[in-house]
Amino acid sequence: MKAPRFAVAAVAVLLACHDGSTAPNNPESPLQATTVGLTISLPDPSMVLGTRQTLAAWKVLSNGSLIAASPNWSSSNPSVLTIDTRGSASAVGVGQATISATMEGFSASHTISVIPAPSGTSAALVVEAFSMIEFHYPYFPDYWFYAPQLRVHAATGRAVTMLSVGFTIPGLGLIPSWECRVALRPTVSSELNGEVYGDWTFTISDRARATADDVTATIVFIDERGVVATQTVHGRIVAGDLPDTYTGGNNGGACFQGYRPPA
Repeated sequence: MKAPRFAVAAVAVLLACHDGSTAPNNPESPLQATTVGLTISLPDPSMVLGTRQTLAAWKVLSNGSLIAASPNWSSSNPSVLTIDTRGSASAVGVGQATISATMEGFSASHTISVIPAPSGTSAALVVEAFSMIEFHYPYFPDYWFYAPQLRVHAATGRAVTMLSVGFTIPGLGLIPSWECRVALRPTVSSELNGEVYGDWTFTISDRARATADDVTATIVFIDERGVVATQTVHGRIVAGDLPDTYTGGNNGGACFQGYRPPA
């Protein structure tokens, strides 16, 4: 099934959030500039098992400028880290792996360690509300779509940096979590589907649908004391519709008709 424009746009916003930067400015390049090397964005040196992060690559030109590249990606240890053609690396096992990019005879690489999911506890993260919108996309009336709505902030006097969020939907299993380092402010609410992560939409294939109304969000974060903790919260599936407007991440859950926090 070809993904609808809305779902594709959602992924693009999420990846931009993870990288936290844009491609370097590229000054006007003389026509005679040639490729002299390849560089990739420095990924987090460690990943939590079950999370993902996306790498970007640039050609290094002889005049010192950089231009975006689409290299061939590979992993030295696919049992620890896998990587797809877009540079999205998934942590599938505990250990180390070297991610490499090759293009036009040049290469660049980084070694990443995958660590087990943390078991620490911390009261620094406050989850205000969590629910999952269930709706049909107009062009795919036989398929179900799910959009998570998660509103969080740091506790008063505390500091939190988000590391990853994953979701479990009954009958559909675990939605792979995304790794995205985002700092949360005390008492200032952030929509994880809005300003922080972009509008997340999960497309469920084969006309499958959730078998129950309860959903789970698993959040991995680190507090100001350096404690890495996992917090699991439960919510409900609520009926909704395709957003009236889509701006790429600023409207968040409010744009969904029928949005409401879990009872």
